[in-house]
Amino acid sequence: GSPIGTLTIYENEEPADKVYHWSQENNVALGFMESIMNAVCDSDMVICNRREPVYFSIPISGPDGGIVNTLELKVGHEPVDDMYDFFASNGLFKKEWDFHGVVKQICAKPNVDCRRLKAVKHFDHNFTMGGVELGQLVIWEDQEVVDVLYNLKKSYNLTAEDQKMKFNEICKEPEVVCDRTK
Repeated sequence: GSPIGTLTIYENEEPADKVYHWSQENNVALGFMESIMNAVCDSDMVICNRREPVYFSIPISGPDGGIVNTLELKVGHEPVDDMYDFFASNGLFKKEWDFHGVVKQICAKPNVDCRRLKAVKHFDHNFTMGGVELGQLVIWEDQEVVDVLYNLKKSYNLTAEDQKMKFNEICKEPEVVCDRTK
């Protein structure tokens, strides 16, 4: 094909974001953008900190005015899930921040497209517990990991040890909040 344009990435720029914005400006399809992203990030001349572009970011500050961290929404992610991960990773659920209030504010932004307002706490395409392949696992924000795993243990006649191992594996992830162990 013919050249689309020149993609220039400077030292202080995140390559994933630059490739995304360049692709948007040049009407490059998402699938082709991923190929460009892989070519750029696999190059020895570029350091990619991530391969998922951020299309929206905003610093979030606490009641004292200090910055907690920067909330980043990534292309291809459901915004509420990125916000849940942000809250969990920054300990904001434990501080009893208003998660759904923030979700409503961010989803009201014109460049943010929220398809749902309920977050996925944990997702696994091919979940296995106790050597049994159970398929897709979705744990929603209002579900406790221990309860979901307990129900799977009962349904598939698995052991308490199987349940405990998976619980520890899932709950050690910084973006998963586990309020109860029993």
